[in-house]
Amino acid sequence: MDIKEILLLHHSHMDVGYTHTQQIVWELQNEFLDLALKLLDDTKNFPEHARPRWTVEVTAQIMHWLKTASTENIDRFKKYIAEGRVGFSGMKYNTTPLANAEGLSRQLYDVKFLNEKFNANIKTVNQHDVNGIPWSAVDLMLDAGIELLIMAVNRHLGGTVAKRPSVFRWVGPSGREILVMNGAHYTMFDQVLYTWENNLERMQEGLNEYYEYLKKRDYNLDFIYLTTAAAPVCWDNSPPNIDVTKLVSQWNEQVKQPLIRYITPNELLERIKQNPMDKYPVYRGDWTDYWNFGCASTAFQTKLGQIAKSKMFKAEFLHSFNDKDKHHYKRVNKEAWDNIELSDEHTWGSYNSMDPDNEYTRIQFCMKEKATYDAHEYSEFLLVDELEDLTGNLENYDKQDGVIVFNPTGKEKTEYVPIPDWWFEEGKRRRTSRFGWQNRVE
Repeated sequence: MDIKEILLLHHSHMDVGYTHTQQIVWELQNEFLDLALKLLDDTKNFPEHARPRWTVEVTAQIMHWLKTASTENIDRFKKYIAEGRVGFSGMKYNTTPLANAEGLSRQLYDVKFLNEKFNANIKTVNQHDVNGIPWSAVDLMLDAGIELLIMAVNRHLGGTVAKRPSVFRWVGPSGREILVMNGAHYTMFDQVLYTWENNLERMQEGLNEYYEYLKKRDYNLDFIYLTTAAAPVCWDNSPPNIDVTKLVSQWNEQVKQPLIRYITPNELLERIKQNPMDKYPVYRGDWTDYWNFGCASTAFQTKLGQIAKSKMFKAEFLHSFNDKDKHHYKRVNKEAWDNIELSDEHTWGSYNSMDPDNEYTRIQFCMKEKATYDAHEYSEFLLVDELEDLTGNLENYDKQDGVIVFNPTGKEKTEYVPIPDWWFEEGKRRRTSRFGWQNRVE
């Protein structure tokens, strides 16, 4: 095959859970960004093509790191971004179709902040370990300045669209289109080239096998795009790996063909754009995520998560008419959405979920549930709080004067309104009790 170069993206695939409990994942991901800076420092004198670059796979990684990062490390980060040795993906998480339009939009909110803070020029989105992303995401990504979606579909419980690997143009509902790198699963550089054996001849054998695979799929590009982690010890939530960096340097010095070149996502975009656009086929329609098994295995929690989104729509709609300066609103709103997004993140269960008595499995499952429960309760508070303001309720009433029926849909609806007996009972009506379980708003 006429392959001129292998484009290599180095990152840590983020599962919020799965390999470790969620709290440990967050701390490890903080460490990985510190270690990435060290990797870039230690390899600054490597030959250009073998000089590693680091990609922040999802923005949640960098946003969490910034909470505790030192000024010195932030400055180092800015330096490497300016040098093109750090790249970004624009999505907060590898997400699922549970996310509604608002949730998908929020996945891209960090793009503006990171572009302004770091001059990051984010033009790409990674979606790894999922099988699809809702069709509406095309237009949302384009509106956020994204030009390339990089997919790494997990085929264990789903399938790919079109031939993989390939590049195509995905036409969104508006008629606009985004480029898609329909790429191999993450860590495939290590799996294809047997990097853990640390042997150039073995790498060549693996590459020849991959050439045969590509020929059977009528692969017509003159480059190969693959990603690397720290396999086989760490596949997900993995640290930077200097061993592969050294191996790449040896390959480029001794084997030389094809050249292996570290890239950022933006560099992949530029390489794709070197070819005429009519080289890439055009597809349109939804990209369904058939792997989203968490909806079935946690049906009750999934229901609560969807209810929370509905309540947030109603609460935010009401808040748009509210001129009160409530100090708690932004804080509670953020807590609700942070938990909704975390609940919709693609990780369900742990790597050893078939062992339900394992303490790590049980902890991870409880933490995943907790995000949904927290989202539901924060959204419940906001909705009732906004209804309180809409009705002008005081904290303390001697009796119940009436009931308001609120329709946020903009369409006429016929609904059955149950009337509990306690509405007719004598006695105080206090704000605190209106947040109680007996008064839940659905």
